[in-house]
Amino acid sequence: MPEISFHAMAGATHPRTLRLQGVLKNREVTVLIDGRSTHNFIDQSIVSSLGLPVVRETFQVMVGNRETISCSGRCLSLTLGIQNQRVQADFYVLPVAACPIVLGVQWLETLGPVELDYKKLTMRFIHRGRPCSFQGLDKFGLEPLGDTELLHISGMGYFLQITSVPVDQSSNQAPMPSDLSSLLAQYAEVFAVPIGLPPQRPHDHRIPLLADHQPYVGPSILVSPEIPAVSNTSDSSTCIPQPEAILASRIIHKGKYRPHKEVLVQWSGAPPGDAMWENSWRFSRMYPGFVLEDKDV
Repeated sequence: MPEISFHAMAGATHPRTLRLQGVLKNREVTVLIDGRSTHNFIDQSIVSSLGLPVVRETFQVMVGNRETISCSGRCLSLTLGIQNQRVQADFYVLPVAACPIVLGVQWLETLGPVELDYKKLTMRFIHRGRPCSFQGLDKFGLEPLGDTELLHISGMGYFLQITSVPVDQSSNQAPMPSDLSSLLAQYAEVFAVPIGLPPQRPHDHRIPLLADHQPYVGPSILVSPEIPAVSNTSDSSTCIPQPEAILASRIIHKGKYRPHKEVLVQWSGAPPGDAMWENSWRFSRMYPGFVLEDKDV
């Protein structure tokens, strides 16, 4: 079974790999020379974008962590240019790989004796009776992708989100280390609970709208962060309106937006004909003591 190293799949740097800049069909690609991968591999997105011919056959490839992934074919006799050298080899097509092209033992064993200097990132060998050498790229870490790179990305992706977890203050907790306490005190503004809108960013991520469409504006809803208690002695003209009954409820669907529930509220002192539809969640926040009844229209 063909096997690809975990470093080639994840894109992590490893002391026993060599990264080079190559050219395939007049397109620059990153090439990973990896002695831990048994065969040569190419990413499906490169195959699709360049329209490379594929011999269709289904087989399994084992990743370095012993898991397997399904591949759908091979690209035969691809010619790859690397630093004025021509490399011709067969490649297994992978559905997703961090490195677009991987040259493994399948290609390395055709070279005969190979001299690798992982410190200087050089590779020397004899090809067709003449000496050849490759100079690898400097090691690099993780870097953010630019707009152009994101537009051409395809395959598997990961979305990470950091959320706060409520902590039970009553439980016995170990004392906080002094260095951590000083760090929190030094950057108290960063770790403080947000009380407003986030700061303005260099780029505004707009939501594209369909042609001849305007942004959706919801119904007018009375919103008050804190509702004071109503006093019997207060003037009726300054009282906050109080609900008397829930006459009905309904589910609102607006295009691709998440459905939300509304309730038909009859206000105290007003006839049923003046009842208003209100957002159920906001209504519950404004009047926590009022029990909602499920009455579907």
